[in-house]
This record gives sequence, C-alpha cells and structure tokens, in this order.
Amino acid sequence: MKKLLNFLFIVLTVVSLSGCGNFGAVDEEKVVPPKNLDIPVKGSWLVEKCLNRKFEVVKEEEKWRDTNFEFDKDGVKLQNHLWKKPGYKIKKVNSEDYFFYNYRILPRKIGVENREVTVITITAGNKYLYDFVKLSESQLVAVTEENVLFLRKVSDEVSYELKMVIVNEEENKNYTGSKDMGSYRSGLVLGIKTTRKPSSKESAEYQYKTIFIAADNKNLHPFLQVKDLLMPRMNGFWKLEVRRMEKENKLEDVLFTYKLPAGGLKKQEDPFGNEFWKNRNGSISKSLLYAGNDYICMEIKGEGTYSDGVGKWEECKLRMLPVDSLSNSRGVKISDIMGLDGVAAMDTARNKSMNEMSIRPEEEIGRNEREENFSLIRRAGHWFIKGRINYVRNNSLQYGDYGINLIPPSTLVFYDKLVLPRTTIKDTVPEVLDTYTSPNGDIAVVLTNKKLLVYAISDKKLVGEPLGVINLNSSDSVIMAEWGLGYYVEKWEEIFMKNGAERITN
Repeated sequence: MKKLLNFLFIVLTVVSLSGCGNFGAVDEEKVVPPKNLDIPVKGSWLVEKCLNRKFEVVKEEEKWRDTNFEFDKDGVKLQNHLWKKPGYKIKKVNSEDYFFYNYRILPRKIGVENREVTVITITAGNKYLYDFVKLSESQLVAVTEENVLFLRKVSDEVSYELKMVIVNEEENKNYTGSKDMGSYRSGLVLGIKTTRKPSSKESAEYQYKTIFIAADNKNLHPFLQVKDLLMPRMNGFWKLEVRRMEKENKLEDVLFTYKLPAGGLKKQEDPFGNEFWKNRNGSISKSLLYAGNDYICMEIKGEGTYSDGVGKWEECKLRMLPVDSLSNSRGVKISDIMGLDGVAAMDTARNKSMNEMSIRPEEEIGRNEREENFSLIRRAGHWFIKGRINYVRNNSLQYGDYGINLIPPSTLVFYDKLVLPRTTIKDTVPEVLDTYTSPNGDIAVVLTNKKLLVYAISDKKLVGEPLGVINLNSSDSVIMAEWGLGYYVEKWEEIFMKNGAERITN
C-alpha cells in the first residue's frame, strides 16, 4: 500500500512555479480559492478499483481497498499525508486528448467512455499535488506512475481527524506543506551542458546530463546522473533531448520533450521540410542556456548558402520557448512574460547599449523580433535577463548583448535565493563561480571551474570540509537548478533510478 500511495505524490514539491498544459480544453480554467465553499471534490473518497499500467486489475485488494482521500476547503488528506490551504483548479477537457498526451493511455482502455471530463488540479502554495479526473459526482480517476485508481465517494464530509489536525496546525498559520515533510531533507536537480569545441568549419556540439544531489539531515545520498535533461514540472517529470539531425547539405539541432514514464520519443516531422530550409543549405546549432518548469532559453547560431548559389545567410540570436511547444519558430516575447513594463525596461537597456557600442540604427537587423531576442543567464548566484542586438558591419553579422534590469518573475524562476552571503562562500572557496543553496538552509552546492562541492550550512556559513565532490569538465556549465524538499526527495530519487541513473564515482 505504501508503495502505491507513494507513487501518487511523486509529482513535485519543486521550489518553482509553472502551469499545466491545456490539452483539448473546451472552456477556460476556473481557479477555486481555498475560501470558496464550492469544492468540486469535497468529501471523503475510497479507492474502489486499481489497475496496473497494462490495465489489469490489481488482485491484492487488501492493500488498497481502504485507502481514502479527503478534500476540504482547509486541507486535503491521503492517509497520513496532509496539505493545508489547498487550491483547486478546474478545467474541462477532451478525455482522449488528456489521457493520451499526459499518460499515453486511451481512455476506453480503462473503461472511460466520457467524451469530455473535468480535471481538478490540487495545489498547496506553489506546489502541485496531483490531478483527479471527475467522471461523475460519485466517481474519480487518478493516474499514478504504476497504477490507475478509481475512487468512489462515500461522504460529503471529511473525517473528524482531518478537521482536528487542521485546527491543531494553527500555530503555524502559513503552513502549506505536507505534515510529514522533513525539515532537513533537500534534493537538487542540476542540468549540465558540456560544450565540445568545434573544428574550424564545424558548429559546436553540446551534450546534456542531469545530476541529482540529495541530503537527509546533512547526510549525503549517493550522487546520481542520467543522460539528457530530466525536468521536474507541475505535472511530473519530463525528459528533454537534443539530437543533431542531418539531411543532404542541411544540419540542425532538434529538441524533443516527452513526459515520463511514457515510452520515449514520438515520431517527429522532418525538420528540414519547413519554410526556413526550402531554399537553404547549411547548419544550425542550438545551445541551451536555461531550462525551467515551463520554458527553456537557447542561443541559435546558423550559417550557410542559398540553394540557388547566390549569397550566404547567417543567424545568431537568443530565444525563449515554451517546453510544450519547442517546434515553434517564433519565441516568447518579453511582453508575454513581463508585460509593458518588461518592454520598457528592454527598450531602455537596448538603446543605452546601442549608444555605448556605437551601433547605428541602419546597421541593426531583426528589429521586428527584438522582443523575442532575450534569454535568462546565470551569474553571481542568480538568474538574470539579457537581450541581444544583431547588426551588420563591414558585411559581417555581429551582435552585442546587454543586461536588462528586471528580476525574472516566478513564472520563470520561483526560487532564486542564497541563504548565506557570497563573501562568506568566497572565504571558504576562493575559486567559487556560482552557488546553489537549499531553501531549507541545510546544504550548499558550490560550483568551481572543474568541480561541484557540497557543503553543510550552519549559522549562515559553510561548515568544514565538503560533504562530497563531483568532478566536471572545464567546458561544463549549469543550465537548470531545481530544489525539491522533504518527502519528495525520495520520490525524485526513485524517478532517477527508474530512468537509468548511474551513481557518480570520482
């Protein structure tokens, strides 16, 4: 039973904010705040049937028959796991689109005949808890890593036990976590990019890996590593792969994403069949600069010739793209993320930089795409926003980057704090390049040119010798950093192991 229950809560308490994909939505999402008495699943529910992912009924009925879920405006409960002050997001979706794109399940395989269903996403604070699919007023479905659970409503009320626990937690009025979450259990998912230096006529090639660093009361777990990027998102872990594809005289780095544990890459359209490549030969390399819950940032460089043999083409731009729509040729605009204030800040910084770099207006190119020509970058322990100006001088494509005085919003980066001063870190590790500290304040991961050093923290200082060391290549850089806390550290570790993680041995 414990294993079955654990799977349901695998889906993140990441210190980061993102949104769920709107798969086949037929009307707008409605957000029901905790104070709203009209809770769409209010009451107590029991697991009535459990299928495995082969859609066979699980026979060990005694292990799940009495598993109960309880939902109220002040708390939600699964067995001994409690979250206070929940939020309920409701959306109506096409059932076939929802089950297929989220779980690779055809609804008829699990006996769901509804053409449209209501999906209730339950959150606590900024933490996604889980989705329930409402088939009727008395039946819910929940999909876990290994099972499909069918729930039957048994009461419109929640238990006296849940009500008392909520009341007894009032001494900590801002509590929004799980009651059993350990105060000093921290896990860090780091995305690492390795750059292979090209030969004189070859574009750079990049390789990616994900490292998981975890500690329980400042005692390290074994370091884990997987190929490509494992990305913790609101609706579970996703994998991002970058594959270099070639066809005749064309080459391009192509990005693929898919949700785990669904089975790998789906068949993709020929990237060379789009409008861009119709009359061009050459190569396009893509270097990831940032990967978050909902967005990635990259630098795109390309050069080549036109198919008619007349002239050359070049590109060197920054782009932000939604993880759910990486095939888009147009990037996210800064106004989409930060509104008119973002546009004003970008224009101010851009005009100042053009003056400082003596770029004349007639030299600038791509002016109509300037709102898309930006990215997040990592510097001095924080994420910052930079823009890029492309211009032509002496018949050569050139660019200049500039900083934008904006703090990335929580839709991009939710947690971006250091719990101890940088000067204190530098006193202990003079060669420090960057540092990542847990929201728990228990561990710090310090990046140098060729190592990751993990330290315990006490009294806002690094304590003693490193708890552990991971060797890196000098060309390695960090492009993703997501913290998970408490109960979920173990769950994330399980996900890494299920996806081929290897222990790092130096």
